[in-house]
Amino acid sequence: VAGLDDLGRSPGVICLDADTALLFGDGIYLSTDRGLTFERVENSPEDLTAGVHLGGGHAVVGGQEGMLFETLDGGRTWDQHHIVAHDLHGVAARDGESLILVGDAGTIIGGFARE
Repeated sequence: VAGLDDLGRSPGVICLDADTALLFGDGIYLSTDRGLTFERVENSPEDLTAGVHLGGGHAVVGGQEGMLFETLDGGRTWDQHHIVAHDLHGVAARDGESLILVGDAGTIIGGFARE
């Protein structure tokens, strides 16, 4: 697949719609052509371990040091949230607005909601 030469380790994937997909792991990569090509999102974070699609162009990915990254525009831009001091390993949608986050040492955080 074009654009993935520097991807590194196995990524996670989030499909936003039939044409748009996000790969995450050692960065965030965006495809708008059904996965034929991917481009790394400028200034995207690394060490991402979990992600979830919340509907439309809304998705979140999390990773090292409790960082959560959120997009509302289908992966073109990302906002950063520092949630906890632990690495995040799992992210699940509780409803359309809140998340359950799982981190190191059994840390479970429920109710993170977009401001």
